[in-house]
Amino acid sequence: SIAAGASDCGLLERWFGRDGGSAGIIPRGEPSGADLTDDQQQAITGFGSLLTCPFWTRTYLETLDPSEGCDRALLSQVWDLAVRPRGVRCTFQDSNVNLLGTDPETGFADRPLDNVGVQYGLEALQDGVISVEQFLELNEHIGGFDINGAWQPERTRAGDDALARAYQSGMVTAGTATAEAGALGTPGSGGLAEVPVIVQNAYTDTLGDIHDRQRAFAIRDRLRSPDGAADPNLAIWTVPAGAGIAALANLITGGSVEAGLPLVQVLDEWLTRAEEDAASGRSSGAWAERLAAARPVGADDRCLLPSGETVTGEGVYDAGSPCSDAYPIHSDPRRVAGALLVDDTLACTLTEIDPDAYRVGFSDDQLERVRSIFPDGVCDWDVPGREQQAPLGTWQVHDRP
Repeated sequence: SIAAGASDCGLLERWFGRDGGSAGIIPRGEPSGADLTDDQQQAITGFGSLLTCPFWTRTYLETLDPSEGCDRALLSQVWDLAVRPRGVRCTFQDSNVNLLGTDPETGFADRPLDNVGVQYGLEALQDGVISVEQFLELNEHIGGFDINGAWQPERTRAGDDALARAYQSGMVTAGTATAEAGALGTPGSGGLAEVPVIVQNAYTDTLGDIHDRQRAFAIRDRLRSPDGAADPNLAIWTVPAGAGIAALANLITGGSVEAGLPLVQVLDEWLTRAEEDAASGRSSGAWAERLAAARPVGADDRCLLPSGETVTGEGVYDAGSPCSDAYPIHSDPRRVAGALLVDDTLACTLTEIDPDAYRVGFSDDQLERVRSIFPDGVCDWDVPGREQQAPLGTWQVHDRP
């Protein structure tokens, strides 16, 4: 589900008049957002820094390009539209062809990438940061990526089969591991619902790092119970970014004893206690319930404030708390377009355009342009997306061509 982030940023970087990698530069004289202010650009991306979208683009956009990413030993065999149109392709979807299958028309690996109906900059428009004209031009000309990773004026549309496979195979993080649990699944049926999780969140939003704070809370939302209760087997530990790249890498990855050992010790205590309780008969029920009962005090939410004080327990991340004030959650292009924090929709379900939903006035001509941009409707983020469903199970083996 991070693929949309790389794709959206590639499209937006192009629109802003910067090098969008394989998206290319907009020819002189064609509409673009090059004249937008920094504040307007940041309001459209939603990130805590103008550097975040370029980071996404530099890091991941090339995974859409079949001529990039191959081992040097394959250079003479790599796909080239003019020379080797059936050559080796090293895109993210080709690396996962056993999961995603192939497009019957092209024979290439299928791709669950989609931006049909996405209203880029919607929140920026509603907040008055960009004008109606800027919103319309952005969405008229944002475009998408074709199967070869090249920019195209049309939006990118994912096939239903690719979307279904992505969800069924567990490529989108979810709490459940059985499709029988419901349309989107419910915790308590396998998968991450039965795994104690501590998310180490180093606050890097203002540094342009793609490991931004919202990801930790998206995971929390994905593992919530149907009644909205937080997963009792997940904790979030927040720390400042630290000084320097090496310190940041250690914090994010647990790459040093100082960064990783406390998490491992708590998880070890947690699992050991759950195993002992189950063996002695002190606990019963589903494994997820036994884990919740065995949760040690050290597994509470915790937040290391910039002052050096650590706060723990319930309410650490409530609105207005010292931790939430010190480390605010920012957004991304999809959330600015109306998507929810849970961010588990690969391709949205479309709904009719409601002029009142924009909270700004449209002229008749402008409203007609909106309908022309979105002839099939706009995203309804409050309902499951197209083909959205629970994974089929864990450790799957598929007998697929």
